[in-house]
Amino acid sequence: PVEEGTIFTRKQVENLQDLIRHEIFSYGVFRCSNLNETYLELQQKGVKFLMKPGEGFLGQYEAAFTDDSGNWFRLTEDPDAV
Repeated sequence: PVEEGTIFTRKQVENLQDLIRHEIFSYGVFRCSNLNETYLELQQKGVKFLMKPGEGFLGQYEAAFTDDSGNWFRLTEDPDAV
């Protein structure tokens, strides 16, 4: 969770939570070496995608998906990903 403390002030927490709520900023980013392949594999396993592979935040090639609790994440292509 985004919480006030040693890293974020109360105002920063409010701003981050607002960005997350409006689906502008995600909870985390995962990397894969082949986005199209990984997208299809995860989709076949039932992962719900909010955004198909395409140009996303800062011009990266990415997709966006949610977990079963409604949290959403980005999946970006990185040829060097393990």
